[in-house]
Amino acid sequence: MSEHFPGTSKGQILRVVIISGLVLVVGIGGMRALFKMKKKPVRKGVAQQTIRVETQKVRPQALHLHLDGLGTAEANKVVALAPELSGRVVYVSPKFRTGARVRRGALLLRVDSRSYSLEYKRLKRQLRALRKQIKISEQALTLNRRLLQRNRRLLQRKAIDTGSYEQQRMQMLDRQQRLESLRQSAELTEVQLSNAGLTLRKTQIRAPFDARIVQTNIDRGDFVTAGRTVATVESRDAVLIPVSFPIDSIRSIRTKEGKSVDIEALPGYLSSLPPVQVTASGDSSQSWKGKVVRVGAKLDLTSRTLALWIKVDLQNKRKRRKASKVPTLLPGTFCKVQIPIQYTPNAIAIPKQALYGNSVYVVEDSRIRKRQVEITHQTTQRVFIQSGLRAGDLLIVSPLTDPLEGTQVAVSRKSKSAGLHRRRPKLAQTHP
Repeated sequence: MSEHFPGTSKGQILRVVIISGLVLVVGIGGMRALFKMKKKPVRKGVAQQTIRVETQKVRPQALHLHLDGLGTAEANKVVALAPELSGRVVYVSPKFRTGARVRRGALLLRVDSRSYSLEYKRLKRQLRALRKQIKISEQALTLNRRLLQRNRRLLQRKAIDTGSYEQQRMQMLDRQQRLESLRQSAELTEVQLSNAGLTLRKTQIRAPFDARIVQTNIDRGDFVTAGRTVATVESRDAVLIPVSFPIDSIRSIRTKEGKSVDIEALPGYLSSLPPVQVTASGDSSQSWKGKVVRVGAKLDLTSRTLALWIKVDLQNKRKRRKASKVPTLLPGTFCKVQIPIQYTPNAIAIPKQALYGNSVYVVEDSRIRKRQVEITHQTTQRVFIQSGLRAGDLLIVSPLTDPLEGTQVAVSRKSKSAGLHRRRPKLAQTHP
């Protein structure tokens, strides 16, 4: 079944379709003609911006790295002297005064020792008498043994009776018993004499080592009490200097092979390097050599620092009888220390302004190139690079604002001949 629109014939529909197709063809052709008549735009080149930079040529060289710090010298040993016995002071050494220097074993003070001395002499005489008695008893016992042996032969020939022989044998056993008793008494007296001698020595106070008298106020006639401090002395053979460093600086210490050093093993590792250089703050005319002997027990929770203890020997151990040529370093002196931590044969040091985070910029083919670097140490002016740069690289040292990798650059003439290591650099990790 087909449908027809009223008043419309097939011929009319065909004309409409043909006219519409012609209009569409004419429109497309006109648009193509218009596109062909349009002039092509002329492409203009954009001038590329060139920036001028200053560079330095990377030249690795041997470098001694060290830590710099400040610390106050302390005595190696501090001892509070106190008498072991109470009593009246009968002698005070002329050198037993604040600030005086005394030798090891020097007598400083003596408490009244008369009663102890009498007891010592009594025991000494008693021991001498006992030893004489022992000698006599030994001689008598020897004669008694010979007589007993002779009587034994007579008894065998029945020249004497058994009762006489047994009586002489009992006498010999009695002499042996008395001799043994004398020997035990002598041993007991020896112990008592040693104890009396020890007590007698306790009445004296002597210098425990080569010392400096720090504080004392004892005079002859004063009464002292056992265990109560009468003086304080400090050793003169060496001083200790505790110096605090940031824990990050200590953990960054590495061997020349690049291995990290355990904190507990630091004294042993640093002993293989040159000695620590010590100078008095404000006076560089005198210097001392020291060594790191121990590490602090814990971190300072406020400053996050760890102390290294440096020992400075002040006496020449090889020439004890001669005067030491080592300058005096008094406890309380504010000191500067320089601790060698590493020898690097091919170190690369760059100016701090050339570092952008963990990156630097170099010039390659007249364009900016970015390099990631690994930092080992930093100072206020220099940064030490472990990896990321090579010898001969042109490092950009002039300030860059938002540098874009690939930007064309022109190298300043004055920077071509500039050397990165014109003077020997140092590592200075300082903690005030």
